[in-house]
Amino acid sequence: MLILHTGFLRPLFPPKPAAAGAPASDWLRALSEAQAGALLLDREIPAWAWPGIENALRPPGGSFLAWAMHPPAFRLPGAPAAPPEGYPLASLDKEARQTALRAHLDCLPLAERLECRLWVLRLGRVEMDDPMPELADLFRRERLPESEEGIERGKAILADRAARAGKIAGAARWSLEKLFKPAERQGLALCLETAWDVRGYPTYREARELLEEFAGAPLGWWHNAGHASAHAQLGLAQESTILERLGPWMRGGTFHGARGALDHLPPEEGVGDLRSLAGKTPAGLPWAVDVRRRRAGGRPSAGQADREAWAREKERQGRKGLSASPAPEEEETLPAAPGLVREVMEGLAGMGF
Repeated sequence: MLILHTGFLRPLFPPKPAAAGAPASDWLRALSEAQAGALLLDREIPAWAWPGIENALRPPGGSFLAWAMHPPAFRLPGAPAAPPEGYPLASLDKEARQTALRAHLDCLPLAERLECRLWVLRLGRVEMDDPMPELADLFRRERLPESEEGIERGKAILADRAARAGKIAGAARWSLEKLFKPAERQGLALCLETAWDVRGYPTYREARELLEEFAGAPLGWWHNAGHASAHAQLGLAQESTILERLGPWMRGGTFHGARGALDHLPPEEGVGDLRSLAGKTPAGLPWAVDVRRRRAGGRPSAGQADREAWAREKERQGRKGLSASPAPEEEETLPAAPGLVREVMEGLAGMGF
């Protein structure tokens, strides 16, 4: 079963609305033109757009089915102030973790109103220097995934990450345990996903440990084929091993392309043998198709505007200890044409998804 990931529409949202409560008409029109039915809702939808979107999605009579979502914990009206990426559920800072939990719990009524069946969670990341630029350079110089230099650096990066992971697993367990009962009452499945950034928590191994520990809880695995492909290209994981070890918990996945350390390419670019993947995964699971376009240069992205706004807000409130992320300067994400989205989804359907 194919569903549409709404991340391809993110560039249609300006940093600020033209008018308070303005409907997201361009967004909804593009969904109609893409002939979308079921959706995975992107968590980056801005707060001002949610009322109009919810009205269009809410059953009965909604135009689209909100099958799954990345919970928009810090994007809903009235959500607590947070940096653009939000506070992580696995934060080692107790106050930040509690804020993250409250914000996620506040999303449950929205999920219930939309009859959403599944949440794809982002738990957090290990605090360490960003290794992705170095990995990207090694990949460009064809030192990954097979040269001795690339293999040794990859091992060293993973070892450094493991040494720094520390208590993050305990913080993640604390938040998950608080979410299980409310989610179960609502019939909502929670899913772990491994991030493209190798600092992300959990890794594939860490995800399996959590899934084994919480057997019987409403917790599953969401397989991001693009991230798995990127990690394989960088020599950090084997796609076949990921599916073998996490397949029993699999509840669905996301398709987007990846080439080395370049994420969110169209699904046909760098995901490997999709027909083979279709044969290795359980039939009938939802697969979210994420189609985006990128170009070099251009105006600052909405993400950059968000970070700049957060930096100003933090300065105004006198908050300490949270630095704004560096703004992206080299590329801009553009909305993919609905016709292209339709074409990609039809191609994947022909492969058996």
